[in-house]
Amino acid sequence: MEIRKAQLRFFQSQMRGAYYDYVEKLQEPRFIDKIKDSFQSITMRLGSILCPDHVPIIKRPLTWVPVPVCLLLICLFYLLMMDQPLLDQSYQIARSSNIPIKTIDIHGNERAFAPSNDDQPVYRAFGAGLWQGKQQLIQQESIDIVPAHLYPDSQANTLETWKKMNAFSFYYQTAKWCYLTYASYESRLTFTNRFWKNQLQIINALLADYQENAYKNESDKIIISNSLHNVQSILNQSDHFHLTKRQHRHIRDEAFRLMNHFNR
Repeated sequence: MEIRKAQLRFFQSQMRGAYYDYVEKLQEPRFIDKIKDSFQSITMRLGSILCPDHVPIIKRPLTWVPVPVCLLLICLFYLLMMDQPLLDQSYQIARSSNIPIKTIDIHGNERAFAPSNDDQPVYRAFGAGLWQGKQQLIQQESIDIVPAHLYPDSQANTLETWKKMNAFSFYYQTAKWCYLTYASYESRLTFTNRFWKNQLQIINALLADYQENAYKNESDKIIISNSLHNVQSILNQSDHFHLTKRQHRHIRDEAFRLMNHFNR
């Protein structure tokens, strides 16, 4: 009996020893924990070197890393804009406003882009400019098919071909300017003086193009000259290109006169 009791006590002591060894083993840090502790230690040391607590935040090199990156992105954005013609820049400025832009159909959609009784290239080019201006300003997928008569010829697959035709580029570009001017006023968009300064440059370029390159009809000369010179005068007489609502409305009226004339 005594021998059995001694054996039982021996086995119990062995089991307790094994249990304590197991507990101590669990309490030892695992290999992955050692790696985590080392990584945290290195990170804290690196942070203290790059951004020391005793150095003001404005002098910490790490805090200034995003600054040149942001400046570079801003410069790239403006360089891309400056590469665009002024008229395309104006469209981009109008689209970037937070105000919904109304879709303007001069005389109704059917009449505005329908074949004219006077199917001369100047009227087709103007109609193409209105169509392209509408699509460029709204920038939404449209199921409308471009009327065939708005293309300069049967081989052209884009309305932008009119811009490459010296005799008719003026009418195409003027129509795009008219649509932008009219639609922006009707949508109650407001612009900075820089925008209106660009409009004066656009008008000056259109007048020069008309005098030097454009095909001229006697029936169109007076209204083209009067309307564009009126816009030019309004912009020149403005207060450093800070336009009043009345001045903006008068420019809109001149744009409408031209659209009404070429879509008769």
